[in-house]
Amino acid sequence: MKVKTAALFFLLLLGLSSLGQDQNDGGKTYYYYDDINQKKVKEIFHYVEVLKIFPNKQTGEEYLDTIIKVKHGPYCRYYENGQLMKSGYYKNNTPDSVWIFYTPEGKIDKRELYRYGKLIQ
Repeated sequence: MKVKTAALFFLLLLGLSSLGQDQNDGGKTYYYYDDINQKKVKEIFHYVEVLKIFPNKQTGEEYLDTIIKVKHGPYCRYYENGQLMKSGYYKNNTPDSVWIFYTPEGKIDKRELYRYGKLIQ
């Protein structure tokens, strides 16, 4: 029975390997309240849906799956006054390429360069 389950698991992985590769046509806008900073936040970002499969710890023979949204593509975050706070690019949920940070008045404050989530300069 374990061999059939494992074979089904690998076939499922092969068949769904392109699931996380498709990107939506546009970004999604999110509004939420940041309790720590006591501010309303607006973010716009692209994402991909990735299927995560892991073994069921209770039975050991079955697999559980879930689809999660991973930031992947252009990203923007705004101040409460509507000015752009920062903009950049995510690659598989980690910052990548040039990120630009702005003051609440809309002027460029600093630039940072990321590669694979690591700050280069």
